[in-house]
Formats: sequence, structure tokens, C-alpha cells
Amino acid sequence: MAAQTLLLNPAIQSVKPVPDADRDCVLVADDQPDIRYALSLLLRSAGYDVHTADGPDAVVTAVADKHADLVLMDLNYTRCTTTGGEGLNLIGRIRALDSTLPILAMTAWGTVDLAVDAMRRGAADFVQKPWSTQRLLEKVRSLLDLRRLARKARIEEEVEVGEAVAIQRKLLSFDAPDSRDCEISGMSRALRFVGGDYCKVDRIADRRVAISIADVAGKGVPGAMLASSLRAAQKPLLGRQPADLCAAVNAAMAEVTPEGKFISFFYGVLDFATRTLTYSNAGHNPPLLVRPDGQVQALEAGGAVLGYFADWKYEESQVALQPGDRLVLFTDGILEAENAAHGEFGAERLADFARQSRHLSASEMQRALLGMVSAHCDGSFQDDATLVVIAVL
Repeated sequence: MAAQTLLLNPAIQSVKPVPDADRDCVLVADDQPDIRYALSLLLRSAGYDVHTADGPDAVVTAVADKHADLVLMDLNYTRCTTTGGEGLNLIGRIRALDSTLPILAMTAWGTVDLAVDAMRRGAADFVQKPWSTQRLLEKVRSLLDLRRLARKARIEEEVEVGEAVAIQRKLLSFDAPDSRDCEISGMSRALRFVGGDYCKVDRIADRRVAISIADVAGKGVPGAMLASSLRAAQKPLLGRQPADLCAAVNAAMAEVTPEGKFISFFYGVLDFATRTLTYSNAGHNPPLLVRPDGQVQALEAGGAVLGYFADWKYEESQVALQPGDRLVLFTDGILEAENAAHGEFGAERLADFARQSRHLSASEMQRALLGMVSAHCDGSFQDDATLVVIAVL
């Protein structure tokens, strides 16, 4: 009698007062107390914890409170006894809360069309009343096994994603060495959780700083893997001249870059003792050197993209630096940011805005330029986007 009183409560009820945390929990949803009671006994005897609910709202509450590893639910409730409409709507409500929770739909008025509709809306499987005990338990066990495997895979994926993000952060380092000669400010936005943009600032001597920026033709994990390989190939070569470094890195990347992929790359050395910038551009968007008087020079000298022509010989060039210069480096995602009319931000607009904001500090100029690009595309970038500003002091 006590059990019957418990099952007649309108709220969510628990058959076992203290569920075992190691057991899977099945949420049984039906408007008939006898059905809930029978299914609870069956599932409990099979080793499952059981919660019950007598209507859609109670089911939604239970799912929201994480009281289910599987939902075994009727499709017909008191307001809709034969068509399954209320149950079909409930499937959508459950899916909105948990897209991976297995749902085993059940109805005495089942038809093939109703079963198809239930599964189209998110049910994992379908049974009819009266049920076969063995068949129902097989379905429950199978769905819970699949959920367990999916949960394990999701946890492993989350760990991998976390590690990938940590690696990506190291590949996008805008921290400038302490210097009385320059100020550096940068940012990067990955279209996915990781991306193919790469930027590093390295001190290579007392008053010499190397700046590298690259854009891998590819997004997500594949792009990030190539960016990691680029860093591994470049770091031991930081002492070389830009053209030699590009040639050596290109040869190394040609061995690991998949067919059809490539990397655009810019490498420059700022020597503040001699007030010069020596650089080589391997097919990258030409950085902009903005002079205090408003003149803008595109840094183009170099050669082909990395990873495509293994024996390419690169050129380098040198420009004089002066106080007040602003060096603006960026990747495709900045220029290709589109507005609602599919108009790109473009190199000309970036050069104009860089000229107009040249009086700002590096951090102020970087934020201003990024704000202009973001406003142009309404914050919806179509590619990984990196922007760096170096102010010569």
C-alpha cells in the first residue's frame, strides 16, 4: 500500500529511496499508475534505479535535474489519448535539454507512422504495449550501453579538445619581451575551438625581436597540427637570416604538408640597435608599415607559400625603422570578413583605417582596427582571424 501511495503522487517519484550512484537510472513516464508500477518492478529487478513521472512536465523536470540515463516514455497522455501528439512534443522538449539522452518511446496505439515520427523527432527506439519483457529489457540495455560508450567518447574528446586549446594558445603568443624599443599587441579568433593561425614573438638578442605570423590553409585540428609542425621546424632556426629561415622551414614543411594544403608565412627581425626590419614573406598577406607621416608600405618581398615547392629560394628585404612607425600584421580572416552583402573588409580598407589610427598606441590601434573589422562583419568572422600591431618607440 505504501508503494502504491508513492506511485500515485503527481510529482516525480523514486522507487528506491537511496539510488546506487553506479547504477543506470531509467525514468519511466506514463499517466497510468499500474503501468508505472509494473515497469518499475521489472526494471528494478533487472538492476536499474528507477524514477517515475506521470506527465510531460514531470518528465522535463526530471531530465533537467539529471534524474535519468534513459527515458522510457508513453506517447499518449490524458490530454491526447490516441494520436501520440503530446508525447511527440515531449520528445522535442527532452531533446532541447539533453541532445544525447536515449529515449525509448512506448504506446498502446502504436503505428509505423507514429514510430517513424517519434524516431524522427529524437527517440532512439520504439516499443508497443503490451510489451515483451525480454525484448524491452534488451532495448533498455542496448541503449544504455550505447550511452555509456558515447559518454566515454565525449569525455575523451573533451580532454583532447582541452589539450588542443592549450597547444593553440602557445602557438598564438603575443607576449612581447620586455623592451624599451617597441610595444606589441595582438589577438586571434579561431573559427572553431582551434584553428590554423600562428603567431609568435621571440627575443633573439638583446635588442633584436623576431615576429612570425602564418596562416594554414585549413581550419580546426588539421590546421592546428600543421601550425604546431611549423613552430617545431622554425624554433631551432631563429638565428638565421629571414630568407634562409624561410627556405629551411619550407623544405621541412614540404615533407609533412598534405597535398593541396600550404602555409602562408611572414618572418621579420626587428633590430633596434640598427633601427631596421629585415623580413621575408612566404606568400602571406603583406604586413603594413605605417609611417608617422601617413605613408603605408606593404612588405611583400619573399617568395612562394610554405609546403608546396620544396626547393624554393626566398628573397629578403630590409627597411629602416623610426619612432612612431606602426607595423600591422594580419591573416586572411581579417581581410575576408564579410558584411551582410558579402562585401569583404579588404586590404584597402585596412590600410586606410591603419593610416587613420597610426597615432594610437599598439594596444589601442589593435583594438580599434579589430573593432572596425568586427563591425563590418557584425561579429561573424568566416575564417580564423589574427591581428598584430607593433609600435616602434
